[in-house]
Amino acid sequence: MQETVEERVFNFLSSTLEDKACHLIVAYSGGPDSSVLLSLLKKFQNNFSYSLSAAYINHNIRTRDVMALECAAVHSYVDSLGVELLLKEYPPGFIEYYSKKTATGIEGAARNCRYHFFRKMQRRLPGTLIALGHNENDQLETLIMRLFQGTGTEGLKGISSFDNGLIRPILGLKRSEILSYASENNIPYVTDQTNSSGDYRRNRIRRDLLPVLYDIFPQPDKALLQFSEEVYDLGVSALQGVEWESCKEGWRFSEERFYTLAFAARKNFVLGKMNEMNKGILPADTRIPGRFFNPLNAEHEKGKNRILIRGYHIILEKYKGWVFLRKDEKIHTAGMFHLLKKNNPFHTSFFSLSLSSTGDGDSFFEIPVNHYLNVQLDQEGIYRVCDGSLILLKLDYRAKILFFLYENHKKIEKLPLRPKDCVIIKLEVRNAPG
Repeated sequence: MQETVEERVFNFLSSTLEDKACHLIVAYSGGPDSSVLLSLLKKFQNNFSYSLSAAYINHNIRTRDVMALECAAVHSYVDSLGVELLLKEYPPGFIEYYSKKTATGIEGAARNCRYHFFRKMQRRLPGTLIALGHNENDQLETLIMRLFQGTGTEGLKGISSFDNGLIRPILGLKRSEILSYASENNIPYVTDQTNSSGDYRRNRIRRDLLPVLYDIFPQPDKALLQFSEEVYDLGVSALQGVEWESCKEGWRFSEERFYTLAFAARKNFVLGKMNEMNKGILPADTRIPGRFFNPLNAEHEKGKNRILIRGYHIILEKYKGWVFLRKDEKIHTAGMFHLLKKNNPFHTSFFSLSLSSTGDGDSFFEIPVNHYLNVQLDQEGIYRVCDGSLILLKLDYRAKILFFLYENHKKIEKLPLRPKDCVIIKLEVRNAPG
């Protein structure tokens, strides 16, 4: 078992890294998957030209006592390997707030925050790959969820072993193989009790559905993986030579030809471009659920409605013989844009921004407002507080003030503003990340 596991991971690294010098950051939770992954990457470090770190993220959605024990175990094992540990901690209550704000579950919100943090590490450290501990069981659970959520054929491709700076060296290993390897090699790990909770859909699939499938069918895992590959290949074949055309509004396609495509191909055609357009707003591997596509059915197509679909930051509409796909500029959320609302502060590792009707001390900005305030993070890592398209305030990631439009408060005093037209943005700076 040990040789089989090590050989497969070594072969994956050989084919993926191609002897290129890089930096690997293991997304380390302290559980068996990430512990075995960290151990294997440390074991093979001398065989390849990569440096190695581990990143541990505390979402603060479990009790303080549980998290204290987990953090201690994480520090102990990482220190024993002599690996650098990167820490990130979200303030208590932030994941719950983020979940409501982005209309996702707690599990999805925590995942989105993790990936946002990983992308930030990659921007700061060029040449960085994030190593994730997904295994074959995770792949099956993901395929089952996507299948019953009505995903397109692109979603049935499942989890990729290498995608956009993310690598999954143990994706081909079963969970039982990973646990056996950990036991045989005395690799310590912690068990997250929420994994057995019925509050999360993935846990219910793992705990209730998969055992039934294995009881009824001899090899449901192989059958499902083969099915996903075949359906994905069919989806790719159906869209050979079918491309969106760039235009001023976004993207367009002939309406007449659009409706000659089979529904499944049409659905995949739109969902694929939607995912591509959402990069930078949502995590890079986000896939739009297929159920979102339901408004585009036969009855709706015959109607006179110009807008076919609106949501997920996208508008799909037909107009003058074309089908247009464009961004919905009125919606900003999840990672790139954040609406600032009273009692809903915007948080980063180093600072928080919140709205108020009064200000005290020096860390506040009095600003006239005409539209929704939002915070945008550009490619250079600069946070911009905007009123519509107007930039009001610029901060770097450590909360250093780079620009303030109304630095001279007399400018505000001269404007004929009612109290409701003016807000106070409070800036709370923390001295250390995490």
